[in-house]
Amino acid sequence: MAEKQDIFTGSRVDVSFTLNTDSDTAGFYDQGYVVIPELAAFPQVAINTNMQEIEVYDQDYSARLSGDKQIQETTLVVNEIPSDPIQGTLIQAAEDKTLVRFKNFYVIDTGESSTNSEQGVYQIYDAYVSGYTRTGSNSSATQLSFTLQPTGAILAQGVAETGDVVRQGDYGVGAGVDGFPGPKDTLSLFGNSWRTALASSSDNPFGADTTIIHSQPNKSTAWQIAASTTGFPDLRIRNIQDNGSAVVKSPWIRVITENNLPKPSDINAVAKTGDTMTGDLKIQKADAFLYLNGSTVHGNSAGSLILGAPKQSILLRPNGDASTSNQVQIGIDGTVTGQRVFLTAAQSTDVRASTRKDYVDGEILKQVSKSGDVMTGDLTVPNLKSKTTQVTGTGETAFTPTVAGGYTTYDYKGSSGTDFITHKGTGTGGFSFWNGDSAKLDKIFSITPTGTIVFNGAEVSGQIQVKVGGVRLSNNVTLDGLMTTGTATRIAGITTDDKIGLGSAGGDIVILSKTTSNPVVRKGSTDYVIYHEGNKPTPVEIGAIALNSVVDFGTF
Repeated sequence: MAEKQDIFTGSRVDVSFTLNTDSDTAGFYDQGYVVIPELAAFPQVAINTNMQEIEVYDQDYSARLSGDKQIQETTLVVNEIPSDPIQGTLIQAAEDKTLVRFKNFYVIDTGESSTNSEQGVYQIYDAYVSGYTRTGSNSSATQLSFTLQPTGAILAQGVAETGDVVRQGDYGVGAGVDGFPGPKDTLSLFGNSWRTALASSSDNPFGADTTIIHSQPNKSTAWQIAASTTGFPDLRIRNIQDNGSAVVKSPWIRVITENNLPKPSDINAVAKTGDTMTGDLKIQKADAFLYLNGSTVHGNSAGSLILGAPKQSILLRPNGDASTSNQVQIGIDGTVTGQRVFLTAAQSTDVRASTRKDYVDGEILKQVSKSGDVMTGDLTVPNLKSKTTQVTGTGETAFTPTVAGGYTTYDYKGSSGTDFITHKGTGTGGFSFWNGDSAKLDKIFSITPTGTIVFNGAEVSGQIQVKVGGVRLSNNVTLDGLMTTGTATRIAGITTDDKIGLGSAGGDIVILSKTTSNPVVRKGSTDYVIYHEGNKPTPVEIGAIALNSVVDFGTF
């Protein structure tokens, strides 16, 4: 063991510099410094504080105020080495007026280190090389004296320790070749290093040999990164913490790259190729569109939902996409086709509104059904036309409809006219014709089920044709009273020998004349007066002698 020496500062000093002055902070272990060779004099860095003296008029002593601190100008002396690039860089910095960052390391030698490890005090500052001089003689070496003008404050200072000598394989430096496998401890916090992760290690995220880069900013925390060694690079990263009782490591996290994109399931995203969501999908946009193979679902800024199709029908299928059962179709012409539409609101009076069933049913109750109905009020028809046969059958003994009532039809059995039919049901049938107003109705005439026309005291003018048994009575006549059959009184009748009979065996014949003229009998075109009690013929007209006449019988 070496003899312990007294501790003294400055047994050796190293001065190094770098031209990288961009950073406002500095550290002892920053990279990029080069050591200046052949240092000939112990460098000094003096820091002065500007003091201002103030005279106080009522006191015997002067007062002083502390001002700004500044680093004093210093000189750096080296033994010149011809063509040395490091000394040449300082000469060029003086000529170019380049700012240089200097690091002075004053070694404290305790004599206790058995390795190359050294401790010392360091100072880091920025300075301009304002000039240099070259000196020498026959009995001394040539020297360069650089004048340094520090700017600003000391950037960093303190106590530092240089590390041990690092050999190949230590901390993974130069490892990965034969004979130097590198450290295989992937978890311990023993400093920045490269760790070898074998394929068989449970701590290996790839299952193939790789290297883990271990970065450790302090003694209790670190982060690690690992990469695959084949194919596109696949990166994993994790952190490690020493909580005092155990070293805890996080899971390996995959680093996303353009050649190693995550699957949708990795980031809990919906796959574009098709997927199932477990939550809601919200599109927070004033005009939001969902495009579906040309069709759109649009939520506009007014809050309306718009379903659009590229000139095709819109189909609503409540029983599934493949089922057309209960389908509702909106055609490109605006037609809505479906099995049922239910309206929950009261019936609208708008002419464009759909109609509720209860409203239609109520309106139907006010109408007369084409298939047959019972009216409770009047029916007023300006023009009644029958153009289709409503009654059909194979003969007079069978026809439809089967419900009792009165029917009007057209061209029944080839009549080419309007037909009136009474379905008598369980009654007697026939026809009755009435006249009057809302106060009173008078029966004009009726037609019995057997075809007899019964007049009810009304005057009938015009031509009446009566055809019975093939004989037709046709003339302009006036009939008063009843026309019946059997033994009752009748005005006229047709005998079996095709002769006209007046009256009947059961009553008198009465011939009436509306004027004072005597009734006549027309034969051909000649009218003959009918003689009666009030219109007796004269004796001359009948070839007779008047009662009061004198008759000359001549000579006997």
